[in-house]
Parts: sequence; structure tokens; C-alpha cells
Amino acid sequence: MNKQLIISILLVASLFAVLPASVSADQYVSPGDDIQAAVDHAAANGGTVYFAPGTYDVNIVIDTPARSFTLKGAAAGTTFLDGGGTDTVIRIIDTGDCVVTVEGFTIQNGYATGWEDSYDNGGGMFNCKASPVVRNCSFVSNHANHNGGGMFNGNGSSPYVEGCSFIDNTAGTPLWHGDWSEYYSWDWDEYDEIGHGAGMANKGNSAPTVIGCLFFGNNASWSGGGMHTGGIVSATSITELDTGFPSDDAPTGVCGGSASGAGTCADRLLAGEPLDGDVLAVPTVIGCTFMNNTAGWSGGGMTNGRYSSPFIQGCHFIGNVSMWNAGGMKNSSGSTATVDGCFFSNNRTGWNGGGMKNGSSSSPMVTNCVFVGNEVVGLDYYDDGVIMSGGGGGMKNGSSSSPTITNCTFYGNTVTHTTYCGSYDGENGGGMKNSSSSSATVTNCIIWGNFPNDVQNKNSRSIFTYCNIGGGFPGEGNIDADPQFVNAPTNVSLRSTSPCIDTGTNTNWWQYGYVTDDILGVLRPQRSAYDMGAYECAGASWSPVVVQPLARTQLASVLSLWEDLLSRLPDEPTDEMAALIAQIQGHVANAAQLTNPIYASGQLSKAASMMQQLAALLA
Repeated sequence: MNKQLIISILLVASLFAVLPASVSADQYVSPGDDIQAAVDHAAANGGTVYFAPGTYDVNIVIDTPARSFTLKGAAAGTTFLDGGGTDTVIRIIDTGDCVVTVEGFTIQNGYATGWEDSYDNGGGMFNCKASPVVRNCSFVSNHANHNGGGMFNGNGSSPYVEGCSFIDNTAGTPLWHGDWSEYYSWDWDEYDEIGHGAGMANKGNSAPTVIGCLFFGNNASWSGGGMHTGGIVSATSITELDTGFPSDDAPTGVCGGSASGAGTCADRLLAGEPLDGDVLAVPTVIGCTFMNNTAGWSGGGMTNGRYSSPFIQGCHFIGNVSMWNAGGMKNSSGSTATVDGCFFSNNRTGWNGGGMKNGSSSSPMVTNCVFVGNEVVGLDYYDDGVIMSGGGGGMKNGSSSSPTITNCTFYGNTVTHTTYCGSYDGENGGGMKNSSSSSATVTNCIIWGNFPNDVQNKNSRSIFTYCNIGGGFPGEGNIDADPQFVNAPTNVSLRSTSPCIDTGTNTNWWQYGYVTDDILGVLRPQRSAYDMGAYECAGASWSPVVVQPLARTQLASVLSLWEDLLSRLPDEPTDEMAALIAQIQGHVANAAQLTNPIYASGQLSKAASMMQQLAALLA
């Protein structure tokens, strides 16, 4: 984890250490009470608003609070904030130095169709110049006409979102539902609501931190079924912002302008209106799962806009789909995304980039990632009955792109139809396809067992070194040998007899992103040299086959200790005890959602440490 990321998380944690307790301002509400009045009182006086289990029909607005305060539900699944399908459920605006915490709710049935600055954004939650803490909440069946069905973050917002679920949210009018035969017959005239980021949309200089969250079954009409991160069209001269608004009146706050007025973002910039710094969103996403999300055009799991620079670590992209490209993740033109220790499996798309598509002139850094079972299914591009595709079952690197791909494993990815633009080339890059003028740097990777071939360089300047590539490939240190996976495709770590052990090169250099460990956190190298692929072979004590049962044993131990502590709790725990209990529950819930045992183990360790503190209070 890099230093900046550690600092940002510590800053969020430090906020809680300095906030004064305000027991006298606490309130208790039940369904039928005036919730907005309770929220307004908390915004003026601080404290916590405790919600009893039940359903609350609300459209809460928090605007320029004077004090830090908390909205606390009994638990997601028992305490429901329901927008009634008419408006956004919670709007948080201009929090300044105050911290607004929202915890333990199911936030559902929000509907953003146009309200001042929101302009059809953020059905479940809309954050504008706001940095709330959102924990252990579920965002379910919310809709935005344009951006962020579940949550929208804009205009410098930096929310901290942990242990939340984003399920069945929508953005735009979903016109595609998974049938690639619809491509040519799609009625574009009906496409008047372009939707981005059905689960979450980040725009306008926002910098959310998202940890241990689930994005499941969300559907965006255009891009980023699970999450969309906005960008700009030009890196040097900002003449247009990638706001996703078809209207010529992009509202203040969404495109980054700090002055009032009408017109497009480009109009405002040309008129000399100031911006709140850079307009790019820079999210940090750690330990999240993106599963079964859909995008009508690109980025079924996630889309990172032009020139955006997100940091994505330890995430899983599983079973996401898009009609045109990038079933799992799309890194748009100029993006410099950092993607570390992620799984891309069984994602599908119509034209190119089943697991990941890196757009023209993008330069993402992809390390310690696994691409397994992703697919490009092909499209009837000319409506003549001929199915063709742009290739890249695991990864497609666009023209003039320059990704750095280090210690990754590609296995079992497919391009079903290999015809490209009317000519049959018999290849099309089942594992990886590099387009004309691309210059990928691929080091210490295993690209093996993909269909119809492993790598295709189409007039590319890409360089492969110290890689194991099926069929062989020119480059220093490259080999062509069965990698001897433990149990592919479910486990692509290496057997002790694998030819990929000790045959890589040292990638602890800036040009590779300083790779010092593997996808599970195992130190590299374990022997005389780096291994190829995402997993460093370190013997039985660290193989994924053994780590997973160890994490389960740790979970059983934590739960046993938790049961003992619960039996000893007083009927009315002190505030200090209650705070520890909430944090323990949050860490255990996070561990239950994470499929990477290393990250789950970290959450369980934190829970166990806090349980020891709770035990000391009970002694």
C-alpha cells in the first residue's frame, strides 16, 4: 500500500479521535417521526440520531451542517430509508470541516430526476462538496437519470465508504439486457438518458475512498455498470468535460465550476469561470467485489474516464457484461489507472477486451492480477450475419496505448469469433491483443491456455520479457512451457515443479511500479529470483490452498471470542463499549464480503484487536 493511501486512511480515522462526544444531543426516532427535523437538529447541535428498525419514507437534505453528527440505523436489512421512487434519499451538501456519518441503513427506491445542482444524479445518495463517512449500508434499487444510481460524488467530495453494498441500482434508461444480437437493431433515437455508474459515479474533482464494498447487479445504460470515474477530454487544454450530460446546461458543482450560471462546462471555462482545482475524480478502491453488473456500452464492472488516475487494489471483477467493450474494466483514453492484486473472471463483452480494455493513449499500471475465463463473444457488426470482433479475450490494448503489465496471469480467456472487419486472421488474441502502434511493456507474466491463441501483436511495438507464453514469443527470458497450475482455472497458483518458478526478473523498480510482493501479499522473491505470474510460490505455508482455510479458522476464532464477549456485556453498554462494538461488527462484516483471504485476514485481525480492548473494559 502506498504512502499517500496510508495517509489518506489515517486522516479519515483521525477525525473520529478528535470529535467530542455529545450525549445530550442524541435523539431516538421511529417510523412516522419527523426525520428531517431530527436531522436538522443534529446538524445544528451534533450528536447521534438513532433509528429504530423499520421503514422511513424520507428525502433527507443535509446542507452546510454546523456540527459533526451521525445517522445510525439498527442495521442494513432492518432499517430502511425509502425514497418512494420520487426523489433522492439523502443529499449531503457542503459539509466543510464537519463529518457526517451514515451507518447501518438500507437506502432504497431513490429516484434522481432533476433537482438544482444534482441534475439527475445520485438516486440513493448525492454528495456535493461533501465528505461523509458511510459504513455498513446497502444501496438497493435506486435510479438516476444520468449518473450514480446508488451514489453520486461530485465537486470535490471525498466520502469514505466502507462495508457497503450497491445492489440492483440503475443509471440512465437501460436499453440493453445482455443479448448481443440487439446491437444492430438498437433504437438510438430512444437513447436520451445516458447513464454512467449505476452503483456509484465519481466526477468533478471527487476523491472517494471505497473499501470492502460489493457492487452487484447494477445496470448503466452507457458505461460503468458498477462504478464510473469521470475524466476530461484533453490533458492539456480543457475544452470539454466528460460529464455525461446530453443537455447543453450542465449544472454548477457537477462539472467542477464554482461560480453560478447556465451553459455547458466548456462554455463556463471559456468564460473564465474558476474551477475547484483539477476536475478529475481520483477514487481509491480497495477490497471490493464487482459482480454481475451491466453496461450498455463499455465497462460492465468499472469505467475510468479519460485521463483519470484511480487506485484499485485487491478487487474482484466477476461476471460483468457490456455490449461493446470492456466486460470487466475500461480504462479510457489517457487514463493512468493503477490496478494491483485484482481478479478478472468470467466477464464478457461484444467487441473487445473481455476482462479489461485499455483505450488509446492510456497508460495503466497493472500488477499481480489474474485474468481467467473472460470472453469476447462477437457482434454482427455489418448486419450481414457475419459475427466478428476486435479481440482481446483477457485484455485489449488500444492504439498508441502504453500499459505496464507485470506479474499477471492470463488463462482460459477466449475470443469466440476471430473474424475481424471482414477478414479472418485466425488469432485475435485470446489472452491479450495489442493494437497498432501500442507499446505495452509485459514482464513476468504467464499467458497460457487461451483461445484461439495467447497473444496477438497487430503492428504493435509491445515488448514481452521473462514471460511464459503458449506457442512461444520473442523476447529476453521468455519461455514456452506448461506452467503447472495447481488446479486451473479455479486456482492458477504454481506447483512446486513449475518452470515459472525463479525464471522471472526483479521488478522492484519504478518502471514496474515497485513490485515487492504477490497477489496474496507474499514477499518477492522467495528463492533466488522472481516467479512469473501473479503468485509467488512459497511452499505450503503460503499457498492459496492453505491460506483460505487459515482465514476460515481465524474467522471461527474471532466469532467464538465475540460470543463470549456478548455473554458478558451489560444491558446498557457504555459509550466506549458501544463504539468498539460498532467497529468490531464493521470489520467482521467486511471480512465476510472479501474473497481474497489476505484482505479478509487483515479485517479479522483488526476485529480481534478491538475485541481485546472490549474484553479489558469488561474485566
